[in-house]
Amino acid sequence: MALTRGFYAQLAVACFAVGAGIELFMIKTGFYSIVTQAEAAAWEEGREERAARAAELRERVLEHYATRGQAPPPALLEALGGGKDGGGGSGGGSAAQQPGAGSRAGVTRGLALQSRRRRTGPMQQLSGAPLFPHGREFDTILIDLDDTLYRNDEIPATVRANITAYIVRHLGVPAEAAAALTAELYAAHGTTMAGLAATGHALDWDHWHAEVHGSLDYARLLSPQPATRQVLLDLNLQRHILTNADAAHTAACLERMGLADCFQARPGRQRQGRRRQGRRQGGGDGAAAARLAQRPPRGRAAAQSVWCFESVMELAAAKGALSAEAPVMCKPAKQVYELVLAQLGARASSTIFVDDSPRNVAAAKEVGIFSVLVSPSLAASPGHHPHHHEGADLVIASFTQLPEVLPQIFAPREAPAAEALPAGVPVRVLAS
Repeated sequence: MALTRGFYAQLAVACFAVGAGIELFMIKTGFYSIVTQAEAAAWEEGREERAARAAELRERVLEHYATRGQAPPPALLEALGGGKDGGGGSGGGSAAQQPGAGSRAGVTRGLALQSRRRRTGPMQQLSGAPLFPHGREFDTILIDLDDTLYRNDEIPATVRANITAYIVRHLGVPAEAAAALTAELYAAHGTTMAGLAATGHALDWDHWHAEVHGSLDYARLLSPQPATRQVLLDLNLQRHILTNADAAHTAACLERMGLADCFQARPGRQRQGRRRQGRRQGGGDGAAAARLAQRPPRGRAAAQSVWCFESVMELAAAKGALSAEAPVMCKPAKQVYELVLAQLGARASSTIFVDDSPRNVAAAKEVGIFSVLVSPSLAASPGHHPHHHEGADLVIASFTQLPEVLPQIFAPREAPAAEALPAGVPVRVLAS
């Protein structure tokens, strides 16, 4: 049956009448008014809580800079609200810190904030809120050992001489060609040992490390480093050593500098490393090497650990990353950073890497890691700017300078109890 235009007109009028009736019913019953009031109340309550959290974070950031005797960057103060004078704006501070004071809603919000503080993880509790230097949020730092945590020119000079002597004595390379070969292999493969292995030389890793580091007098060459220790302990990140050195050498250096307890490693199976450690230190406690020569941790790693030659090689072997062409896994191979980060459960974009080798730093940067080069010569050069160097995100003269260029990743020296710290809200600090 064909439908006429009159039918459609009647249908339209009927729909309009039903819609108008529903609208009239909602207006008469006050439905729209109820919904609007509820939404407005929810928004106002959320605004007060957001203002309270922002005010608490502002106080926390001001305290953070005050403990260091520094003025907060104006851009940071503006991001937190209240202008550049650091005074909290015109009347917004005290009112925001006590939202709904004296009311049940205010008490409820206060209890909610306290509950959120208790649930906040240790890192966020220390910092009050995650800060974002250079537009990135960091939670992990990888730190090289030799010439990064300490600097003594006699140690690398002795190691180079020992490597040359090893090549002459055990591989039959003429003395006049050994030094040039060492430099060539180091430049091409990251370490001389990796170069020798890649070019077909059969090496006993333990024997190599014992010969290369065995003559070092750690007691004379190294001493406690309280300033470096304080920087490590103040770090608000999960900290890990990432070195090409073997476990025994790493243990000896960290123990002598008083830094061993700044990094926590899992026991491993490096018996040779334990024996060498005891022999080098005159029969001392070889447990340090045992603690450092750990097996790669399963899943999320401990907050601190040491990644040295043995643990990186074991991880690479377990992941099938070694080959006849590349039988040694060491920096600056990009796969080293990728394997370690994957094992730690960390992301490259949230990780900082500190090293004295420009090529190691450049390789880490290519992987996406925020890279810091320790170079006294570059840092002292005329016109140097810490943010301007090809292959590195930052250049510093020494590891202890790190708090000056990245203060956001450090906890205040006199940090209040974790329970008393605000949860805060994220603040992004862009690069200068």
